[in-house]
Amino acid sequence: MEQLNNSFPSSRGHNVGSLFHMADDLGRAMESLVSVMTDEEGAE
Repeated sequence: MEQLNNSFPSSRGHNVGSLFHMADDLGRAMESLVSVMTDEEGAE
């Protein structure tokens, strides 16, 4: 049981790091999507 507790924080920290990385990628994707949508509106 003690071994399980010792391994948990490192895996949790990795998951949080990957979560922030995914959120950063999602933010960039939304930003480019919005810019494409606004460019199309201006072209009409």
